Amino acid sequence: WAEGAGERRGTRDTPFGPLTEHDVPVDIIVTPTRIIRVSDPLPKPSGVYWDLLSPQKLAQIKVLRELKKKLEEELGEELPSGPEEVLPPIAERGGRGRGGGRGRGGRGRGRGRSGRSGGRG
Repeated sequence: WAEGAGERRGTRDTPFGPLTEHDVPVDIIVTPTRIIRVSDPLPKPSGVYWDLLSPQKLAQIKVLRELKKKLEEELGEELPSGPEEVLPPIAERGGRGRGGGRGRGGRGRGRGRSGRSGGRG
């Protein structure tokens, strides 16, 4: 865990790149053939780091927007925000509004009501 003097944030190098304060490390890795338990788990974040969460990212995560609003009302003060950033474009959702359909298969896949495979039932 490398940390600069007077800074609360640090990074830890992993085989997959640096792990920063807001990253959530795993304790178990599951593959099709193995379950690997991490022998020396890394510490987990202790909460939401509002000063790292940009207004653009916050706008995309409804539950965090609601939590921040509730906390600000309870505390009577504004919580910090992270720096502005330009986010990559996100994919458009298809289908009928939010969620867009019936799971992975969607309409016309699998078994219909009649039990015939692949058709509309």
